[in-house]
Amino acid sequence: MPSPTFLSSYSLFKSALQTFRDMPEDAKSALSERDVMCAFKCATQGLPPHDEKKFLEYAQGLLRLPGTLHEAASRRRMVEWKANLAIAKGGENLIEDGSIIFIDEFLRRAGLSEDAFAQKLKDRKIFKMPSRVQFVWAKTYVPAFFADTKLDLSALERASQALRACNGIEKYRFFTSAVSTLGNQTPLDVIAAGGIERVLDEVKLFRRALRGLPRMAVTRLE
Repeated sequence: MPSPTFLSSYSLFKSALQTFRDMPEDAKSALSERDVMCAFKCATQGLPPHDEKKFLEYAQGLLRLPGTLHEAASRRRMVEWKANLAIAKGGENLIEDGSIIFIDEFLRRAGLSEDAFAQKLKDRKIFKMPSRVQFVWAKTYVPAFFADTKLDLSALERASQALRACNGIEKYRFFTSAVSTLGNQTPLDVIAAGGIERVLDEVKLFRRALRGLPRMAVTRLE
């Protein structure tokens, strides 16, 4: 019969992996072999040899998890690539439906001078759509939500700055894509409801995923 120490170690390790498996798909990313082996090492620390052998037998299937995660990460990257491509190819529709607006119209709506706009752009408080977006080309188009009076501009600017060096397509995708970690709402929806801190937490997950790191839920201490 397995010892209490063995059962405790196995339960701990299995629980950690099961928790990861139960996470929403878009909150998952690839765990490295080192991450998994580190968890395994912690679970087996202090086990006597005969218990460690049993643990290896029980955990053998679970330790194949990184390969599955790499496949999931590859699928996620493909989904993100297609989403970015859709934005790049959908420039005409974004212009026609008013989702992005020409710089002259944006300055009029936002009440900004060209110099003020240039400074916000430099400070990453605002971003423009890159030239590879169809029908944008070398012109300056800005997401219309930055001029939407129903949204808290300071919250939008904080989120934009937090995205740092992400390109304009990635930033636009961030603001306009619904994710399960925000209750299947977009960051714009959450900002409209006054939830900027939740959005800033989501920025961290988004940037981690772009760097190929695991998306991990942010625990905020109240």
